[in-house]
Amino acid sequence: MEDVTEEMLRFKEAARHVWNTYLLEAGSPMSPEIQDSFEKIERELIRALVLLPVGMADVADDYRRVPLPINLLAKSGLTDVPVQFGSVDPNRNIQWELPCSVPCTDILQYRYIEFFDWNPYGHVDLSYVKARTPDGRLALIEQKYCDFTVVVRS
Repeated sequence: MEDVTEEMLRFKEAARHVWNTYLLEAGSPMSPEIQDSFEKIERELIRALVLLPVGMADVADDYRRVPLPINLLAKSGLTDVPVQFGSVDPNRNIQWELPCSVPCTDILQYRYIEFFDWNPYGHVDLSYVKARTPDGRLALIEQKYCDFTVVVRS
């Protein structure tokens, strides 16, 4: 496993900056065209800043459709972290539960999906990490509790 925390935080800041500085002011941030453009920009940023340095640029092609090989790791010194679990309702909305305490060892198996903000169409901080648990559930964890690792192919 290789620690890619610094690279992920650079990616987060780059994506946040592009959205807040350029796309949010581009007219209608909720338009499908702006959303599609941002998804493409995010994919290329994660490819260049995180995956290319570890020799895995090709896995960015399916970004947002297939979980990336990026796992979460709880910050050093923690024994547990607050996690909100989510489930998708019949209308495809995610219902988030109240935070509960999860042992740090469980977080090791969570797969990164994206940095998350409660209002993705306004000014974003992306202070949460959305992840998928081994049993397929969605999880939200405050980014301040997370580091990131990637299993490098040999």
